[in-house]
Amino acid sequence: HEDSEQLVRAAIGVAFLREKARRTQHATPADLATVWHLIHGAITHPMTTGPCFTASRSSQGFLAVPLCSLVKDGNIDELYRFHIWLPDGQRGNLDFAVHSHQAFAQS
Repeated sequence: HEDSEQLVRAAIGVAFLREKARRTQHATPADLATVWHLIHGAITHPMTTGPCFTASRSSQGFLAVPLCSLVKDGNIDELYRFHIWLPDGQRGNLDFAVHSHQAFAQS
């Protein structure tokens, strides 16, 4: 029961950001604070059990927590992860910055 409530909190946060992106609207600092409150509460809630929010290390050495994967025709169409970054000036490589990935992107 508690796990379901925490998954809903994370889903609401992701859905909010997804809808902002679909409408090509920028998230305001207040929007991000609200989403952070929802997701942080979900991934740190003491009653959340199991592998709901398991952190893994990215290829750049930072931590990432998967939040949502939307699958279309057997392939990941959209992927939302919470990335844990060090503050600017404390990163190992200054070339790494906040970014997005496009599914099926080609260079």
